[in-house]
Amino acid sequence: MGKVVRVLAPARVHFGVLNPFGSAPGRKFVCLGLAVREPRTVVEAEYPGRGEVVPDIPEVRDVLARLWSVYEVDVDRVNVRVISHAPRHAGLGSTTQLKLSVGLCVLSLFGKSVDVVELAKVLGRGEVSGVGTYVFKHGGLVLDSGKLSDEFPMLL
Repeated sequence: MGKVVRVLAPARVHFGVLNPFGSAPGRKFVCLGLAVREPRTVVEAEYPGRGEVVPDIPEVRDVLARLWSVYEVDVDRVNVRVISHAPRHAGLGSTTQLKLSVGLCVLSLFGKSVDVVELAKVLGRGEVSGVGTYVFKHGGLVLDSGKLSDEFPMLL
């Protein structure tokens, strides 16, 4: 057995895109979300391995391809095991939590320290809201700035 890293991440409840500003100029909305302990995402990555992904989840394969492309890590020799994750399409942020967990887990195997927000950008998260990313990074109750342009929503 090689080096193993495990990442645990909470699910999140997204309370939606809120417009507390009315018709004021500038920023039009904010996003609010809350970390919840269960169901949580638990991912393990092992190096060296044989490139196995268990279970074989397309989003995990997508993350591995992106990590190879951007960070040049030897993902062909990493085993990834998804132990648990939130159910899909249940409003618990399953895709963001899974992708960030796999990304952070694999990069940690190679000693690469990457900010979670930067990793989220690389993995295509935060297109509308940064709530899932900030819940992953900080837990708790989070409020973000919403999107104005191509910027990643700021944590308020």
